[in-house]
Amino acid sequence: MMATNIQSQEISYPEKEKPTSKFKLVIEAIPEIKGEVRIAIFDSPENTIAKKNHLHAVVLPVDEKTLTWSDDSLPFGVLCYLPFITIKIPMES
Repeated sequence: MMATNIQSQEISYPEKEKPTSKFKLVIEAIPEIKGEVRIAIFDSPENTIAKKNHLHAVVLPVDEKTLTWSDDSLPFGVLCYLPFITIKIPMES
């Protein structure tokens, strides 16, 4: 029996684009028009609770009682968000 020499060829497939979703978050009844709202988007409830591996984060200045933030490039699937308001208090001199 004679040995056959076989060569392999790597086949590259084009990467499929990951589907994205449109996301809109409306925060209403902000108590005071000052400070900022920080929003973090996570891919799972576990990461939200642990506050790690966020997919996206944004800081919005509070300039009215209702804020709207939207993004159309977040990955499709279950997303969790964690908003919180920070107010900078000036230090007395």
